[in-house]
Amino acid sequence: MTKLLHIQGMRALAVMAVFVFHANSDWLPGGYLGVDAFFVISGFLMASILVNREPSNFKDVLFFYKRRLSRVAPAALLIAMLTIPVAVIVLLPFELRDYSASLVGVVTGTMNIMVANNIGYFSPLAEIQPLTHYWSLILELHFYLLIPFVFLLVKSRKNQLLSLSLLFFVSLIYAHYLSQYEANDAYYLLPSRAWEFLAGSVVFLLNLKPKKTLSPLITYLSLAVISGYFIFFTSEIVHPSLMTLPFVLATAVIVGGLSTRPSEILASKVMVFLGDRSYSLYLWHFPILILVKQYFEIDAVLFVLAFVLTLILSIFSYRSIEQVFSQRGTYFVSKAKSKMLYGGACSFLMIVGLYGFQSKGFAETWKSYSSEPSSKAYDNYIRGKRHIDPPKVADACVYADAKEIFNQVTRLDLCKTKHGSGILVIGDSHSFGIFRALYHLSITNEANNPFLVAWAKGGCGVGSDRPDCFFSKLVEKPDFIAKYFKLVIYVQRGFSEKQYTKVDLFLDELSKRSRVIWLGPRQEPLVEVRGHVKDGCDVEVKVDEKHMQALSEINKDIELRSQVRKYEFINSDLYKMPFYANCSQMNWKDTDHWSQQGIELIAPTLNELLKSYLVKH
Repeated sequence: MTKLLHIQGMRALAVMAVFVFHANSDWLPGGYLGVDAFFVISGFLMASILVNREPSNFKDVLFFYKRRLSRVAPAALLIAMLTIPVAVIVLLPFELRDYSASLVGVVTGTMNIMVANNIGYFSPLAEIQPLTHYWSLILELHFYLLIPFVFLLVKSRKNQLLSLSLLFFVSLIYAHYLSQYEANDAYYLLPSRAWEFLAGSVVFLLNLKPKKTLSPLITYLSLAVISGYFIFFTSEIVHPSLMTLPFVLATAVIVGGLSTRPSEILASKVMVFLGDRSYSLYLWHFPILILVKQYFEIDAVLFVLAFVLTLILSIFSYRSIEQVFSQRGTYFVSKAKSKMLYGGACSFLMIVGLYGFQSKGFAETWKSYSSEPSSKAYDNYIRGKRHIDPPKVADACVYADAKEIFNQVTRLDLCKTKHGSGILVIGDSHSFGIFRALYHLSITNEANNPFLVAWAKGGCGVGSDRPDCFFSKLVEKPDFIAKYFKLVIYVQRGFSEKQYTKVDLFLDELSKRSRVIWLGPRQEPLVEVRGHVKDGCDVEVKVDEKHMQALSEINKDIELRSQVRKYEFINSDLYKMPFYANCSQMNWKDTDHWSQQGIELIAPTLNELLKSYLVKH
């Protein structure tokens, strides 16, 4: 019983950390690691369940699935349905379309995959989707699908421990590797998250044999590690990876009850009360915070009010939903009634989700009660998102592809033979805008760029330390670039001094072999599209002047320093977007990327600018 109490206390600590993080990430930068703590707890409890009722056949596995679904599904489905009115109130059509897809993802068990492929946990888009946090529930279900087979196929405790330990290390190494190359997949998918669950399972198996408990100092140290991670860990640190291992091990020590001290620290009545309701608290907190944030800036008072409201709703769903469906006795629901309720809820969510997705987030309905300026702003935004890209043909000489650059040799040789040396646009996600502008000039016959290539990836620049950034290998091979391209256009959003030095040296060395133009970090408005759409196209857009001025100063500084270099630097003041939006077009598709309309508007200016620099210099 003591272990149950301290586990409930750990659950309370984890859910509170997540709540604070989602209220304001600046208050507790590593609060999102509360989800990782839940994974460790879940792994521990699943091992406990499977040891106490070890599956001997597939029927037993099905019984395990049934019990887990009865614990997880009812509250999750109910709250998903109740978020629908919240979504309708808060979200715009292009956001409602993603929300509708998430409803389908909840029912089909693919929510985590959808988030990994389309949003990302730390994206601003994720902050307004009421069901984004469901990804972790779906991930737990994926773990539930697989863990019983370890206990079904491996019978001896020793071999079970060895098997789970081996899987733990394999998953950990894979997570560390994948986080550096495919961060979203590493964060959301089971293969790179399984080690956190398995840490709890391994600790449970280690605890089966009676042994002396460890010094209470271990508990204090573990709590200090967990607290330190909550306070100092940030989303900028590679995760899940070896960097997260101390947090997971510290959580496993607490959950495993490896000393007598945990019950005294975590098993207070308040902590156990919150821990008992932690699942409902987790389900409710995100839609509540989204609704509050829609109308207010969260401060300490609003934080407390939001928490109290979340707690009240959690008490209701815990008593009326969780206990009703998961316990036999007074509140037990019959099999027939359960199937009817499950089927009805899943069918309802699927119908709403599929229709919402197909109707582009109920766009026409939204337009019918929105103002004409808002409808125009919405139409302009949707039109601007539809980029005109070159056809994806295997031997095309106009393409954007930064994957396996050195395996493109055959294609590059063919294009050079056919068209001579080409133009390369290289850099981060802003490079795509330049590439599309040059492509637009080609298809409108304003310029002739038959051999035009973009090697671009979001957040990837010469100064990037990310292993998944193609520059990590490319900087050492400037001759490879010069062999195929007569002109290289470099684009990167922002700089630290360390990054500037790396970019400067790379471009200077490259300029000894090819013409190199560095387009300065463009001045971006940092305006949220949803605000413009809600306000309407006839409302003046207020850009972040402070940020714009800072970028202007960066451009001036680089321009001054580059005068002694062989490459050419073009100050972004010379190709500044003339306006954010009007009722005819929207020139930005998000806070810092051009829309297709913006690309077409800026392309002629960019063309004249590039030509003048090539002629003069």
